[in-house]
Amino acid sequence: SSTAYSGLASLALSRHRFGEALVRARRARELAPTEARTFGAIGDALVELGRYHEAFATFDKLARLKPGLPAYARVSYARELRGDRRGAIAAMQLAAETAIPGSEAAAWTALHLGKLFASGGDHTSAERQFRIALAHVPGYAAAFDGLASVEAARKRLARAISFEKRAVAAVPLPQYVAQLGDLLRRAGRPRAAARQYAVASGIDRTPRA
Repeated sequence: SSTAYSGLASLALSRHRFGEALVRARRARELAPTEARTFGAIGDALVELGRYHEAFATFDKLARLKPGLPAYARVSYARELRGDRRGAIAAMQLAAETAIPGSEAAAWTALHLGKLFASGGDHTSAERQFRIALAHVPGYAAAFDGLASVEAARKRLARAISFEKRAVAAVPLPQYVAQLGDLLRRAGRPRAAARQYAVASGIDRTPRA
């Protein structure tokens, strides 16, 4: 059935088997030509395979077939890959408007809006979006990390360190711990930075083991 093939495509994507995912998703589309989920999987696989032109056309079809957060977020990503930051922001703002307030999806869209603003140097708008993400999901580690990056860009290292520590306390991912080390090093605290790098290295090795 289409649902089964869509599920297999999603599983293949999660395992980074992008060629297999594309085959499964296209089979699902043959069985259910108007099922939006399959267009998302096809586009995701095409992006990972570097076939951007086909991927972007697929995302456009998805947005026409079923406008909503999954479609708008993918269109935003496609525009970002093209270097169209303004267009990416516009599409992600549409995604944010469709998200349920207080949901993980709402926090995720605000987070990515913040990252888009930050990449263009608009730290004020970026900070606003990271705080909106925290309003949707209090304690959201990625939003604390985003706020740390904004404060670091403003050269407010003490505030940046404080936010990064909150990210690490919420979810001790290696990238957050390493970023904390970088901030401590920039603040002239090499020993504290070295401890964070050691922790990050240990965390990174654990899943491999």
